[in-house]
Amino acid sequence: MTWAGQSAPKLVAEVEHFIPYVNITGSPGPRDKQRAYRNGFLFLFAQPLQALKSILSGLQYLGSTRQPPPSLFKIATTAPNEIGVSGELAAQLLHRRQKDLVHFARPLQVAEPSLPSEVRAAPLVEAVNETLAALGISAPLKVEEIQDVGFRVLFGSASLSHVGRGLGYLLPLIELGLIADPLHFDGQAGSTPVATYAARCPSYTQIALEEPEAHLHPKVASQLAHWLVSLAMTNRRLIVETHSDHLVRRLRGLVARAGKGSELEQWLLGNVVVLSVEQDAAGLSTVTPSHLTAEGGVGEVWPADFMDEATDEESAIYYAKLDKTKDDATTGSVNWNDNDEPEGDDAP
Repeated sequence: MTWAGQSAPKLVAEVEHFIPYVNITGSPGPRDKQRAYRNGFLFLFAQPLQALKSILSGLQYLGSTRQPPPSLFKIATTAPNEIGVSGELAAQLLHRRQKDLVHFARPLQVAEPSLPSEVRAAPLVEAVNETLAALGISAPLKVEEIQDVGFRVLFGSASLSHVGRGLGYLLPLIELGLIADPLHFDGQAGSTPVATYAARCPSYTQIALEEPEAHLHPKVASQLAHWLVSLAMTNRRLIVETHSDHLVRRLRGLVARAGKGSELEQWLLGNVVVLSVEQDAAGLSTVTPSHLTAEGGVGEVWPADFMDEATDEESAIYYAKLDKTKDDATTGSVNWNDNDEPEGDDAP
């Protein structure tokens, strides 16, 4: 390798879980420049790389695929501390830790949203049900023991394998947000002010979600934005990869609905960043950040081809309707729309 244009054949760069290291091979003398090069690397990068390592070691990731759930689950011999990258441990974690406390804020309200004032501490199953209800899922979740056999996860009276893919995809997502609580499984049940909770947290947790909207109803995908914002307001940092215009539109809607100059508006403007990733002809990717605007826009840089299909289709429908109206007008007919207003040449 080279250092500042100087050859350094005894320096070897290695990468371990995204973290680069520089080591010396052989036995260079104490005054060898390559030792100074390595010391220079450590001086510049050791502290930030250690911080990055700490972040990555606590990163919780959930992918966009799920394994089909069985009707009956085996009981885990030890209580899991994570749900797995595909949510494969979500049922076992829910079963073994259903009474353990997690801290969370309820999803923001659609009408007149505002910053959460308190953080709830509740058993995991109760917290899951409160969150699901806030997202519009009314069927209560419960864990049913089957003696000497295992357990079932039920929504109402239906098992997880019989309620459709949407709930099977949503449940691990809700669980991950809850157990990512920096104070998870600790404390006492009840409510505390957000500032008190934040002061007790030793740090932030890091969450990465891949297409969390997968298999969700558009209404639930929209309300998912409320849940993600509430998580971010309670010491969780999130990276969300999404193709959902419903989710992004709702984020824009939240800041547009927030009162002018309100705490919520300021929080959203300062903490929500839309990253556009575009690839050029050479295969190189460029990441462009944009912040929300108070009016619900996305800065000056909007991701290319994102949400264009919906708007383009609406435009095509609108102009096709105008063409048909003109054709009717040439034959002397007048059409009436749902508002009892004439269309065509007689329309105002």
